[in-house]
Amino acid sequence: MKLAALIASMGLVGCGGGKGFEPVPDGDVVNPGVDAAVPAGWTKLIARDWEILAGATDTYRCRRVKVPEDMWISGFQALSPLGTHHQVLTITESSTTLGDYDCAAHNLDSTMLYAAGVGTEAFEFPTGVATKLTKDSYININLHLYNSSDVTMTGESGVLVKTVTAAEVTKQVDFMFAGTYQLSIPPDGQNHDFTGGCTVPASNYEIFSLWPHMHQIANHQKITFTPSGGAMEVLLDEAYTFEDQAYYPMVGSKTLPAGGAIRVTCSYNNPYVAPPNGRTVGFGDSSTDEMCFAGFYKYPAGGNAFQCVGQ
Repeated sequence: MKLAALIASMGLVGCGGGKGFEPVPDGDVVNPGVDAAVPAGWTKLIARDWEILAGATDTYRCRRVKVPEDMWISGFQALSPLGTHHQVLTITESSTTLGDYDCAAHNLDSTMLYAAGVGTEAFEFPTGVATKLTKDSYININLHLYNSSDVTMTGESGVLVKTVTAAEVTKQVDFMFAGTYQLSIPPDGQNHDFTGGCTVPASNYEIFSLWPHMHQIANHQKITFTPSGGAMEVLLDEAYTFEDQAYYPMVGSKTLPAGGAIRVTCSYNNPYVAPPNGRTVGFGDSSTDEMCFAGFYKYPAGGNAFQCVGQ
């Protein structure tokens, strides 16, 4: 359910998108991206067509397909035309639902592969690093679609990938989140910080990227690592905007030794002060609620995607 909460609110618009809330041209139907050209070197892994009526917000559409052969993914890019609020790609070993289906935020699989938000650009791993899709597993794309215009919108949203051969892979990675669910941001127009994270378990983490994810009243995220008995190191200290949810690749990679502490600090300023909209903002699915997550790809693969959230 916590993965669903993340998905539902991600505000995510895929790599190469970033136009999820722009006004649309006049007319009866807007079709911003069906059959959009796939950039050279990329392959369309999974996608689906959609239509959303004028004013239809928080609409979810999904597609699940069976993986026909082992695949090693070395890069991700989202196909995200206007109207794509976010998308999340997950994987499972078994499924009873295939093809296109109407869905909700919780229609996700057990393991997360990729997520993209407003303004996220294409992401590629260093040479020799990849994540694996196993033959006969099932991948599911969950699209959050949003139409604040007064016309019907149509499009095709999905995920593009770059692939390598198994022989080229020396490190298999997966995706994990750090952060906190404990948010209660008062309506006072002041900055407020909230921190969460975890202790690295028995195996060291080697990380290859950082991806801050918060919502519309967030303005900053800081990610630190403190080795056991050592001095704190700042991994990321950046201003944040909902419209530019970038991946931050490490230079090569960064090893986080076992026993050290990962901490994610998210900063917010709640503008909902005056009646009738004045309210405390907490953790939640809607983009008018908030989240405090930092996603990262790590080696070795394994473990729950949210085991570094909430401590």
